[in-house]
Amino acid sequence: AAPPSLGTARLTMSLLIACLPLGLATAPRAPPSPLAMATMAPPLARVAMSASAVNLDAAAVDAAAAAAVLPPTPKTNAVSRKVFGITFALLTALVVTGIYPLVISATIYSKLFDNERRRANDYVVQWWARTTLTLFGAKVALEGQENLPPPGEAVMYVPNHCSFLDIFSLSGFLPRRFKYISKIEILRIPLVGWAMGFAKHIALARTDRKSQLKTLKEAVETLKAGNSLVTFPEGTRSKDGVLGS
Repeated sequence: AAPPSLGTARLTMSLLIACLPLGLATAPRAPPSPLAMATMAPPLARVAMSASAVNLDAAAVDAAAAAAVLPPTPKTNAVSRKVFGITFALLTALVVTGIYPLVISATIYSKLFDNERRRANDYVVQWWARTTLTLFGAKVALEGQENLPPPGEAVMYVPNHCSFLDIFSLSGFLPRRFKYISKIEILRIPLVGWAMGFAKHIALARTDRKSQLKTLKEAVETLKAGNSLVTFPEGTRSKDGVLGS
């Protein structure tokens, strides 16, 4: 995803997976497009892929990756990234403050009637993300929806993380509901982090071994409850739009 003056963000769902006996996905040898999405099948979730593509070998993955069209990387610099980042942060705070009555209402409803999935919170987050991106002037093009699993399928999405707009693009425009595995610092941010906690997104303290084990347990439980997950394998956001290793 790119700042609005640098082009249209593209959300691309690509079928670039290889299933191992334990249901884990291996990374392709060639890098996917900056927002290419690979669905990863967790042990407790059945993945029904088009064309029965659950036994892709490494050669098939490489061929699919080679066929992917890589969009040009937006040209940015430290100043432009700082300006866009501050502007977006202020706009995000403004929008979330305005919709917080909806956040609280959705949380109360979910605790009473849908405590495991908190789906009402997910829809509020989707509306929040779309509203923020619209006001920011960002455009999101959605490609490859045919590669997504069925709406009721609990899977793990593994996108790249090249922009501060990635999370809002996914939350607002991916036509599936899901929970993030997010670094714990994000969930400590007033209003924004609290809303994520209400929606049962999963916190991870990246340097704490106990937290990592707790996160794994919570991830399994949320998949069993029917929630999909999103995690960024690069571990952090790229500062210059170039894919991390």
